[in-house]
Amino acid sequence: MPGLEKDEEQGHGLHDAGVDPELGMTPGPIPTPTTTTASTTPPPSSNKRSFGWGVSSRPASGATSILPQARSPTRSSFPGSRLSWFDGPGRKSFKARFLLVCTAAWVLWQLVVGIPDSASRRARTRAITKRALIGFESIERRTQVLPKDIAGERTWWPIEDLLEHSLLAKHPSPNCNLNIYQKDRYAPLLSRYRYRGPHFYHNNTDWTVVPHYLPRKKITYFIAINLINSDYVLPALIRVFYTVLSALGPSRFHVSIYENGSTDTTPAQLYLFAMVLDRLGAGYTIHSDAAKAGFPAGARIKSLANLRNKALQPLLDAPKGTFDRVLFINDVHLCESDLFELMLQHEVQDADMSCGMDYKSLEIKEFAPNYPVIFYDVWVARDMLGLPFYNISYPSGAWDLPGGARPMPLSPDRFRLYDLQPVQVFSCWNGVTIIDADLFVNPRHALRFRDDGDTDRQSECYLFCSDLWKTTYSPFSSDGDPQDGGRGARIQVVPRTVATYQHYEYGQVRQDKNTTAFEQEGWLRDKNNLDELIEWKRYPPRLINTYEYAVWSNMNVCMSVLLQHVVTFSAAPTPFHEKNGLLSTPSPRRISILLQKTTASDPGSDGRSTSLSAPERRLSFIEGTI
Repeated sequence: MPGLEKDEEQGHGLHDAGVDPELGMTPGPIPTPTTTTASTTPPPSSNKRSFGWGVSSRPASGATSILPQARSPTRSSFPGSRLSWFDGPGRKSFKARFLLVCTAAWVLWQLVVGIPDSASRRARTRAITKRALIGFESIERRTQVLPKDIAGERTWWPIEDLLEHSLLAKHPSPNCNLNIYQKDRYAPLLSRYRYRGPHFYHNNTDWTVVPHYLPRKKITYFIAINLINSDYVLPALIRVFYTVLSALGPSRFHVSIYENGSTDTTPAQLYLFAMVLDRLGAGYTIHSDAAKAGFPAGARIKSLANLRNKALQPLLDAPKGTFDRVLFINDVHLCESDLFELMLQHEVQDADMSCGMDYKSLEIKEFAPNYPVIFYDVWVARDMLGLPFYNISYPSGAWDLPGGARPMPLSPDRFRLYDLQPVQVFSCWNGVTIIDADLFVNPRHALRFRDDGDTDRQSECYLFCSDLWKTTYSPFSSDGDPQDGGRGARIQVVPRTVATYQHYEYGQVRQDKNTTAFEQEGWLRDKNNLDELIEWKRYPPRLINTYEYAVWSNMNVCMSVLLQHVVTFSAAPTPFHEKNGLLSTPSPRRISILLQKTTASDPGSDGRSTSLSAPERRLSFIEGTI
């Protein structure tokens, strides 16, 4: 057709007009050209429904007519078009209603959750960053006044000068340094740790997540310390806490110290420690009590329990959920690697309570002049057989130190301990321990330190562990029957965390230099990490070996009363049947049995009864054969 050929020459083919031959549409007759200017107004819509597909016409230059428009099913056919499913009929009202509903939901969430949560979060932040110095207004009346250079304004001293002050520099402390393997191991504790997803280990049967690499950067710590005449050890603690808080972030820590009755430079050092914490931006509550130290007769444990509870008071006053962990530390020497290891193992093992291991020279004449440095807290620590960490004979009090004074000689877990792997125990304290804060602030537990009926028979730390086994974690109900919900207390000893009471002792027993297990790579390192995991036992030991009134001031005298008793323990008032050779014990759940009155029948070839020695009697009680 001549007209059509003319239009094609002018650029008005079917495709240019928006007509798709595949749709089966046939162009109509060509209108007569006119001289009117091309309009940008789109053509009238066809009889077919639009469904919101808007079209903008693009007439060619010089065109005098418009071909019938056909709606294309693809957006690419109309480069200049603007397509949106919101633009169809009724879409605008739907869009407005949708935005209104979203706005109302956001406002409701803010009223119900957001604003109260923000207020609670601010309250928790205030509790962590709170700074309080109590008792220092009367420090001039103490035996040690503040040095003139720090008695005035506390804001201008650089932190490096504070750490090198003569109050601290004259007291030696361990030489602590982290090697590259330790830095890599403890990286998940850092606030800037970059988590790259779960790390798996394949043990030929399945894949296991290695928990050592999971981030721990949001955990908050409440540090509780009790001090008296501790100027020989406080400088070492200040240096360690400066490193730990600087590395992990000071906003995650609150330091609570309760000091009483010191006659040395401890109050002045605490004042300087507060200045260090000010520079770091960490919160603290430091209470210095000028009252004379001392305990009434028969009330030593009760007084110690009250002092520990006073150090806990800022934790109890803070809003619930402010702190995740409580770090209790005695007046001990240690390095930052010891604290890092304890923090990491507490999370990796999912423990309720994690203890280090404290050591002290056993200065008794039997070992002179080469006094061994042995595990110290034998009064509190008991393994899962109910045995102490050393054999101490009754009634002489002689120490049996097999294998170079290694602890736990009879426990099946001794090999894990010797390999520096964590082990489950019934009780521990050991100079430094981490406890879940929930055990103190949750009304279901609400644990506190206490005495044993106004006597000094048992340590407040041992009683705390005993109470921990009787919380809602107890595997027994109140009726004494096993219950499914009780998983048992998870208390562990971490042998890589070492603490001593003199700086020269620390160098003999420190384990932070032994990083052989950290120096592996790849699957071997993952395997070593998984080997550290504890298989938790649900039930406590039935019988606990214990002794009373333990002191270390005169070892030749105190050892004569060691291990005189076996204490029965139950997480509920469960009857002990005489037919099994054990005594029936109602509430209270513990009874003392004098071992020297214990005999056992051992029918031999002649049928005579045999009296067992003290160690044999202890084992017989544990095995339930008496």
